[in-house]
Amino acid sequence: MVILNKISTAMQEGEYDANIPQDKIHPPVERRAVKVKSEICDAEGLGHKLESKESEMKEMKRQFKQKQDEVSTSQVRLGLVEKKLENASRDAEDKVRKVEQKLSSAQEQAKKKEKEFEATLDHMQVDIDSLEQEKSELKQRLTQISKRTLIDSITRTTPQSGVTAAMSGGAGQGSGSPAGPAVGSGGGGQVMVKDSPMLLQQMDTLRYALRHVKHENIRLRAHKMKNIMDELPPLKVPKKPVGIASPTGFVKLETDASAEKEEDTTALPSKDVAQLTRNTRKLMQDLHNLAACPSVVDISHRKPGTLPALEKATPKHQLVDRNCRIQDISKNLTQLKIEVQKLVTSQKPGAHVKSAFSQFTSTEYSKVQEEKDHATNLGKVYIPLATGQQPTSYSLNLQPHQLKQLYARVLST
Repeated sequence: MVILNKISTAMQEGEYDANIPQDKIHPPVERRAVKVKSEICDAEGLGHKLESKESEMKEMKRQFKQKQDEVSTSQVRLGLVEKKLENASRDAEDKVRKVEQKLSSAQEQAKKKEKEFEATLDHMQVDIDSLEQEKSELKQRLTQISKRTLIDSITRTTPQSGVTAAMSGGAGQGSGSPAGPAVGSGGGGQVMVKDSPMLLQQMDTLRYALRHVKHENIRLRAHKMKNIMDELPPLKVPKKPVGIASPTGFVKLETDASAEKEEDTTALPSKDVAQLTRNTRKLMQDLHNLAACPSVVDISHRKPGTLPALEKATPKHQLVDRNCRIQDISKNLTQLKIEVQKLVTSQKPGAHVKSAFSQFTSTEYSKVQEEKDHATNLGKVYIPLATGQQPTSYSLNLQPHQLKQLYARVLST
């Protein structure tokens, strides 16, 4: 009914009255065919779209599986990391507990050592006081003994006067200076005795005479020994050539005049040799000090709060100074070798070549020096071996006549 109403209204309005040419009017069958064809094409496109969507779905599923696998592996790793974290925290707690125990034990030991140190210090102080007291007592005894021995010697060497007889007869001991009073006990009572000025003067005179006799005895003995040494024939001490190892330089032998002239023409300059000797001795001393007294730099910082007063006392500067010292020693060694080589070549005719700037060692001389240091390889001799023997090589150092004999043997065979 709706369609019929639309058709009737269109006929009333004259929509079907248009003059449409017959060639443009398509029959319903063709239009239906076109529509069907378009629907078929749309169905094919939809099929392609469905296939692409299915492939995309498969790719998405594959990616989803990969993501699931990654998530599972990350979960496993996370569990391992958490377990490691727990173990690490447990180990750290154990270490902290052990360190705290060590610290407490160290503090207890330090306290014990402080107490022991205080006790030993007190004991040593008591010992020092007792030793001081004994020292003072010994000094008093020494003064008393010296006074007694002096008085005894005086009484033995001089005739006894009334005062000295009274002192020697008494049993007491003097307690003051030589001019002070002395108390003695006689047979019946005590007697106060004082030394006379004449006795004191006599004691001083005797001391001076004794000193003079000692000096005179020493002088006479020295004079007698000098006369004995003068009567002896002079010693002939031959000099020896100690060379570079001598602390005073090169010393020549005492020979005749011709030999001395030849030595003067071929000997090394004494000043240069002495300087090289001093440099060598100094270098050897530096090497011995460096090898015998190694210094260990403390870079552990085990003593917190004890910083060096100067920047040069830090471990970094100490290491730098040690490296600089080693480099200086190596440079001095190289320079000393060069100077010795120059000095030796300067004394050999034809051993050095002069140029506008410096002097160089000639090639012939350097070749000779190398031959002295290392033997020259003149050739190899191969000897046939029997079956089953292992080949071995031997190096022979031959003299010229031995080399000639070897050549003759080889040529004869």
